[in-house]
Amino acid sequence: MTVGRRAALGGGLLLGGGALLGLPRPPSAPPPAGPEDAALVARSARIARGGQVAHLQTPVTGLNVQMTDGQSLADGQETWPALSTGNYDGNLMLGDAVWYANRDPADRKGQFVPFGAEALRPLRAVTLDAAHTAILDPARVAALPPGDAAFGEPPAIGLANGLKRLMNRRRRIAADPARRIVAVDTAYSGQDIARLLPGAPFGFFERSVDAVRRVHALRRAEACVVLLNLLMVGEFNYYDPDGRGVDTTHAHFVRALNAYIDAKQRHFAAITGQSRPFATFLHQAGGVYTRDRDATGRPGLAVGQAQVDVSLARRDTFLVGPVYPVTDKNGHLDSNGSRWFGNQVAKVAYRVLVEGRDWEPLHPLWIDREGRVIRIGFHVPAPPLRFAAPWIGSVAQPVAHHGFRISDDAGDVPIADVALAGQAIVRIDLARDVRGQAQVWFAHEGVGGNGGLCDSDDVVLPDRYVDRPGMYPAARIAALLDRSYPAANWCVAFWRPVGFRDPRGIG
Repeated sequence: MTVGRRAALGGGLLLGGGALLGLPRPPSAPPPAGPEDAALVARSARIARGGQVAHLQTPVTGLNVQMTDGQSLADGQETWPALSTGNYDGNLMLGDAVWYANRDPADRKGQFVPFGAEALRPLRAVTLDAAHTAILDPARVAALPPGDAAFGEPPAIGLANGLKRLMNRRRRIAADPARRIVAVDTAYSGQDIARLLPGAPFGFFERSVDAVRRVHALRRAEACVVLLNLLMVGEFNYYDPDGRGVDTTHAHFVRALNAYIDAKQRHFAAITGQSRPFATFLHQAGGVYTRDRDATGRPGLAVGQAQVDVSLARRDTFLVGPVYPVTDKNGHLDSNGSRWFGNQVAKVAYRVLVEGRDWEPLHPLWIDREGRVIRIGFHVPAPPLRFAAPWIGSVAQPVAHHGFRISDDAGDVPIADVALAGQAIVRIDLARDVRGQAQVWFAHEGVGGNGGLCDSDDVVLPDRYVDRPGMYPAARIAALLDRSYPAANWCVAFWRPVGFRDPRGIG
């Protein structure tokens, strides 16, 4: 797989479904505040047009395999109780759960051993015990104590069902039995990215390859391809929690992530014979796991920035966004938060793989300063920008300075004000003069890896926030209950110097 910086975007037609997924700028948005703001909004609109992504595998075959890999967020740790317990439109899983039954890495190393029979079964969410070995009945789920690590609603299920619903909605049909998504989850809690590479000690990479091989062998007369891979890893690359010697540097994560994606492309294509590469979708590691320095003492949001950099450089990889705005259980997502993020991935996957539109998360394109005023111009998927409070646990909490921090050669620079200066520009007023080189931080360690900046995306996501037996009382949130999950795209964590310019340009 050749890795190259994504070309400048332009032209193309908006494919059908614009009303479904919202326009780049809602009709109520004010006009751009000057030529710089207008240029940023125009760039976002160009990316939102269709016809730009035509090189990736699309969901046109009978069996479209959706792989999920990574650590605890991908594994769905603490996402009990399961929510999506019914099957939607024939989507499938390998065995009686999306996960594998041989949790001990030494047990049939490198193999995917399904729960129950080795067969393609209707996709549904079930709750596994914390040992990841037994499916729990409703009575045992209801008896789980707070803090139990049981698994229930991994993002893979909200992704598979969400994507199929969006595909059906586009065609105005209730069902499409000719195209089914097969969801497989090979994640394992507590892993850093090096442990997911080929030849690593526990055989996690080989397990994912074995899972694709098993699904392909069960295809009967149907065509079978790998459609996408959702990778949620990086929390344990921000720090080394158990002294295993994890490399926490930006350079390592970039190298390892590229190697991982390239190897998956080779191995999966060798099984399915597909000529087009599958898409890799990333979350951005952050939240309570964020660290402002790596283990060498170098400042910067090493992992989160690496994920941004790789996704913008590759033509087969897309960073959906951070997970800090969705509901969680002190780091691990809760069942609604996990399905919510799965729906967000489905939204982006639909845009890329069905509509053929490119995708970039909300991220900075340039930073300038004049005196005590810093301005940041953003790519905004659905302008205008707005400030909002992310869900921290089960409470919407404002973030200090909306998540921004400024540092220079003398230390932190006090912030006097943070304000919107257009549809795609943020203005930061400083309380003292800058000394030397200034750096802009967003969603940094000092605010728990959270941010308060998002766009105005008006997509109707497929699933709703629900209340189920076994949820924590605090999770019964009146503002969200029985409503579609909010679709706003939140700004990625970043660390960039004042004077930064995206090398791809704006025009």
